[in-house]
Amino acid sequence: MVAWYAIMTSVEPINRSRTHRTTRVEVYDTLRASIVSLERTPGQRLSEAELARDLGVSRTPVREAIIQLRTDGLVEVTPQLGSFVSKISLRSVREAQFAREALECAAVRAAAQRLDAATVERLRQNIALQRAAQGSSDLEQFYRLDEEFHRELVAASGYPGISDLLDRSRAHLNRVRRLSLPVPDVIEELIDQHSAVLQALERNDVDQAEASLRHHLRGVYRVLVPLRDAHPDYFVPSDDGAGDEGDELPPSQSHSVSLTPPVEAVEVRTAPTAKRARRQLNGREAHLDGLFGLGDRVAIVTGASGSIGEALARGLAAAGANVALVARRAQPLEDLASSIQSDGGTAFAFPADVLDRVALEAIRHEIATRFGRLDILVNAAGGNVPEATLPEGGSFFELPTAAFERVVSLNLMGTVLPTQVFGAAMADRSAEEASGSIVNISSMAADRAVTRVAGYAVAKAGVNSLTRWLAAAAAQAYGDRLRVNAIAPGFFLGAQNRALLLTPSGEPTARAKAVIEHTPARRLGDPAELVSAVIWLCGPGASFVTGAVVPVDGGFGAFSGV
Repeated sequence: MVAWYAIMTSVEPINRSRTHRTTRVEVYDTLRASIVSLERTPGQRLSEAELARDLGVSRTPVREAIIQLRTDGLVEVTPQLGSFVSKISLRSVREAQFAREALECAAVRAAAQRLDAATVERLRQNIALQRAAQGSSDLEQFYRLDEEFHRELVAASGYPGISDLLDRSRAHLNRVRRLSLPVPDVIEELIDQHSAVLQALERNDVDQAEASLRHHLRGVYRVLVPLRDAHPDYFVPSDDGAGDEGDELPPSQSHSVSLTPPVEAVEVRTAPTAKRARRQLNGREAHLDGLFGLGDRVAIVTGASGSIGEALARGLAAAGANVALVARRAQPLEDLASSIQSDGGTAFAFPADVLDRVALEAIRHEIATRFGRLDILVNAAGGNVPEATLPEGGSFFELPTAAFERVVSLNLMGTVLPTQVFGAAMADRSAEEASGSIVNISSMAADRAVTRVAGYAVAKAGVNSLTRWLAAAAAQAYGDRLRVNAIAPGFFLGAQNRALLLTPSGEPTARAKAVIEHTPARRLGDPAELVSAVIWLCGPGASFVTGAVVPVDGGFGAFSGV
């Protein structure tokens, strides 16, 4: 016999004509309901493309909903694997139960003083419908009526908003409640307990009404551990959520129930393997995570459509950060965001020019709305421009001034403006939070004279000076709350410089050969080789590193040529 919640395997497309709410909210509510109802089982993979198709929406609102569900603790994102429905946390169940008991028991005492005949009649009718749902084995209907009964009780107190407040925090608890309904005698007991609460209220016996409700609410403890034992794939392992001491029940509820005889009555679909879920870190992994972990941090990468920016965005997302992608061209950003999402990361596209302060401020507002925080800024926008590159044998004195100004503006002001706009938000953090980190992308051309790129070299020298100056100023003003560093790449092959370094047939140009000759590593770099340095500078292990310009250059800067 397949469980009642396992039958619901699809979602209806969202009908925009029936709602005035935004698509994003509709998608979030639909997915959340499907998870809480166990329609989507713990551990089940969530495919962004499939969800968008089933709901009849674009992938953007689905991505946003998954981000919010991750914040709610209902979705986990595993880098390189994807997004999965989170397993049920015993600790979260107990926390939600504690809050529910405190608020609903206080509400029922207030309700006893305000109860009127109409409310009593609605509660009686509700209980009668519960018995009808039990008789027809309509567990979904019973669950809805159970929810309505408690909402009616709370509303009678004069504080109906308590129910909405509790709803936001008890998703794990509600999944346990739904999982328990097929257990023998559970529904009968719930209906009897509802009746006992109502009878006490009708007698105006406030103390008994509270005691009956408390006993009723604590019933979840009787099935919690047996349910976990019967469905181990649905629950976070005890050593990944609460220890053995966390499994203790309130003394008055320490007895349990057996789920063994009717195993077939609660048969469910097989969940994906545990390898897909976040696992407990071993000692070495925990140590490394404490040094380099970026889980759930919020990062902005400017210039994300470039070779270096893309590599850094992918690396930060793979390390667990939520990444906002900024660049002028929308389509490459959307493609990159989709690719990162497909790899199990989290990324959003924000097309904008880094020299447009108004556009940057709009992005800052959007990120604050979505995430409520900003932790990392990587200023990767920049690069040379063809008009500012001297031809072979060309003279600096003939370099167009406008081109020189353009490359300086792109690289230097393209770092200054995002730092001003986003840095202010990053500095506004408590001392207990991990420090905010700004990482500028400089170049070895700032310290070593590289022919033909005067404007670029001057701009990157300005980036180095800005990095050191702002690091000192930020440390004096904000202490550990904001750090500023830079990396200085040597020669890396990317789309922008490919024509300078490779012939159409893929052979090194004379310039590339000269570069390689002066690079002890004897090759060009790959943008992916910059990722580890940026993760280090952004991570907890670099908490005392600020004002550094870190060369990543294959030894180019250290080599005298002799």
